[in-house]
Amino acid sequence: MEHLFGLICLLILAAGLWGAWYHLLVHVTPLASRHADRLLVYALPLVSPLLLAICAGARWLFEPRPPLDRLSVGFGGGALWLAAVELSFPWLGLSARDDVAERRNLAAGWVMAGAQIGLTLCYIFPVAMLDPDRHTLVAIRLGILGTLTLFVLWGILEWWAGLSEAITVERDAGTACRLALFLPALGILVGRAVIALPEAIEAERPLSPALVAPLVLLLAALIVEPFCIRTPGPPGAPPVRRDFCVGLFYLIGAGLLFFVPR
Repeated sequence: MEHLFGLICLLILAAGLWGAWYHLLVHVTPLASRHADRLLVYALPLVSPLLLAICAGARWLFEPRPPLDRLSVGFGGGALWLAAVELSFPWLGLSARDDVAERRNLAAGWVMAGAQIGLTLCYIFPVAMLDPDRHTLVAIRLGILGTLTLFVLWGILEWWAGLSEAITVERDAGTACRLALFLPALGILVGRAVIALPEAIEAERPLSPALVAPLVLLLAALIVEPFCIRTPGPPGAPPVRRDFCVGLFYLIGAGLLFFVPR
């Protein structure tokens, strides 16, 4: 009963942050955009709870005696943390209100959706997959560390290539497509890396392949993205085949790197 009460309290706090998210969007005048234009950012707060619920349900079904504190505090705390993280996207040049709701830049919404999936994966991996013998607070700390790490790596890419300016100012949908696929790919690798972190520390292996994998994917993006941005399409034009191929390259690369040994 204590675990259920804690889960409900965390979800109520998260709902308050989701309410603040919707408050920013619904009061934008219909002259700027229709509600149909904002459906993606309206649905954005649902991404994290849905993925968390799927992972919690899977662990409950496939583990004979799942740790209740991991399910309640871990997943409930994740809903609260990821709801707070949503409000930090403007730090990297993307605003649901300014770019999507007021300027009808739907491509910016793609990136926010990709970012939310990537951040959720960073948190879910250690909470859902870390050894049950390790304390729940360790899993939560690693999940938070994973989300912060993704922000740092995304910030490096933004500093190097200036993707947010291409998306918000030039309305480059191709860049938005590539970044929206890159962030979940990076989230997969960062989530796996933070799971391997305790083992790497105990074994004194700072260059464990799992820890280096996110940096390899970031290096690939640092090389590829400047060349792609130099040849953008007309403002507002849809992504072309090249953009989908680059995004697929990120996802396949993350899938291959995911299976490197710890």
